Amino acid sequence: MNATTEQFASANKANVETLLTIANTAFASAERLAALNLNTGQGRAATDVPANHHGPARRREGRRLLAQRV
Repeated sequence: MNATTEQFASANKANVETLLTIANTAFASAERLAALNLNTGQGRAATDVPANHHGPARRREGRRLLAQRV
């Protein structure tokens, strides 16, 4: 009876250690992903040209096309 209890406790301890290892790995991965996203956002913000900037010629062409529809 005592051996079974010790085996059960040992198995539970191993399961808890495995769960903690998985949780730590997931946390580290999430931390790396957040850092990557932050670095990407900072790099994007550092550029002078916004993502939707197509220049004045593209805007004039768009306005001309809109005027033709009316």
